[in-house]
Amino acid sequence: MLKKLLVVLALLGVAGCQSTSPNLGEIDNLPDGLRVIHTPNPVRAHSEGRSSRRYTWQYMTTVEAIDMPVTIEQFGAFDFHGGTWQFSNFTGKPFTKANFAEWYSCPDAAIEPGKPCSDPQNWSGNDQLSSGRKLWYFIGRDSAGNRVKGQSEIELVGEISPVD
Repeated sequence: MLKKLLVVLALLGVAGCQSTSPNLGEIDNLPDGLRVIHTPNPVRAHSEGRSSRRYTWQYMTTVEAIDMPVTIEQFGAFDFHGGTWQFSNFTGKPFTKANFAEWYSCPDAAIEPGKPCSDPQNWSGNDQLSSGRKLWYFIGRDSAGNRVKGQSEIELVGEISPVD
């Protein structure tokens, strides 16, 4: 009996440690509460750069609350491949509230309407110089306690930037 219990607990522990990718359909079903803008968009690549890959597309991502304050809980990106969106964070899991607070210079990941938060050094990387699409999403809770989202697509151009 004890042996069976230990096996069950071990299996539950393994299952509990597995991270699941966010479901884009579930994200799409959340109400909009955030505006997301990428600049420039479309963006051209640079050789090397922050991604530690052969090519890096660098851009600024700005997130703004639309109607009421929102605290970011998670965010991340999807790449468009083979006709479908595939989760693509380099960590394999969503970025956190703490990541947002640090990268977007936004204390406590709390965004007020009219006071956008930006990551001026957001990036995408690849070893191939090819065009692509990336969809960034942000999920948070508004001041009424409702989960809300914001998302925006950025076009990655398969050309080297003229300033490179």
